[in-house]
Amino acid sequence: MSRSLARIFIIMLIAICGLAQTLHAEPVIKLPLDGYYRPGKFFPVSVTSDQPVNVRIDVEDGVSSRGSGTNLTLPVMLLSNTSRSLRVIIDGKPTDLPIRPLGENERLAIAGSSKLFARASSLFPGQLVVSAVVPMDRIGPLNEAYESADVVLWQGLDESAVFAKGFESISAGGPVLAVPGDEPATPWKNFQRRGGWSVIDLPTRGPTDSLDNPAAYDAMSGFSAGRSPESRRGVWLGTAVFAILALGATLLGRRGVYAIIAISILWLAGGAVYLARQTPISQQQASIIVRPGDGDITQVDSWLVRTSLQKQPDEFNAGTTLTRPVFAGHANLLEMWIEVTDAGWWYHYTLPRGGKAAFVSRRWRQNAAVPTVTVGPPKSSMGSDLARQFYSRAGDVTETVVDEFPDSDIVFVHPKR
Repeated sequence: MSRSLARIFIIMLIAICGLAQTLHAEPVIKLPLDGYYRPGKFFPVSVTSDQPVNVRIDVEDGVSSRGSGTNLTLPVMLLSNTSRSLRVIIDGKPTDLPIRPLGENERLAIAGSSKLFARASSLFPGQLVVSAVVPMDRIGPLNEAYESADVVLWQGLDESAVFAKGFESISAGGPVLAVPGDEPATPWKNFQRRGGWSVIDLPTRGPTDSLDNPAAYDAMSGFSAGRSPESRRGVWLGTAVFAILALGATLLGRRGVYAIIAISILWLAGGAVYLARQTPISQQQASIIVRPGDGDITQVDSWLVRTSLQKQPDEFNAGTTLTRPVFAGHANLLEMWIEVTDAGWWYHYTLPRGGKAAFVSRRWRQNAAVPTVTVGPPKSSMGSDLARQFYSRAGDVTETVVDEFPDSDIVFVHPKR
């Protein structure tokens, strides 16, 4: 009898252990901005789980997102204000969450405590201020996912310290920082007094969202798909070798005819293999540096444009710097999505034949040193056209780096004092 009880006990213990492994807490999905989003800007979706999960968020009009792990913050972007729900798929199981676009007259304030919202309306006179409580420890690497917010409210030295190491990233998308009372003890300057708040509103120039912007692609019209300089040099070298061998074969008389035929076949086969191994994708880069003459903050925008000779999947690592795509009515063609990894954001997309995908990365630098380069008046280039289209204003001085870079422009914009 005792043996039977022992056997039953062991069976029950195994069953309980197996059940414990299968029963785990369901993943928790949250919308840190309480479901608010602004078209053309990222908003965050957080997923926490007691074991690694695969998360996928697909949107029809915008930028989708994917990631794997136990504590994820995924950026999502919608380009229209028509969406009222968002589907989050975790390990194949879908969950629909309600979302709401921010109106033109609405401003979203986020803070670590709801106590700060009482006076937030003084920052935006005549506009409706909506709010969301966001733990300030979430504002850190990749916090540009929170850029749909219009203002970040801070209080206390601890939060100021977080600001000193983290606000540069979120501010690149346009939100301003507001601290109640006097100017906080941070290494940043340019604070202004506004309605009982100390406010820093960085003087951003250039695109601040990803809404359709055909003018940007007009500035890139001179850049088209083509083989890289390395590929062209390889083709020219192969042609030169073929010409030399063919010329030598003509000296062999009748046997030279067969030699020329053999050389031609080998040249064509070798050329086909060589070109097949070369990427059909080419790219152009430009850096726009906006430096106020009497300011302590420098804006650095880096543009990347890629195009392809044929329909081709592509990807690149945007790292932890705010990098936004620039669209011109072709977001659906690109089928773009972001993969969140420990190394930052990876953009994945498909280039149509002859089509372009453009991205702009933005950084702020305090007391940035001026590089030692030779500059001259603006020249005809993608960088100069972008600077003229989005960054220069009346009275500004624009200069282009004279040094020749085959696939990159560097343009300085000095705002009028």
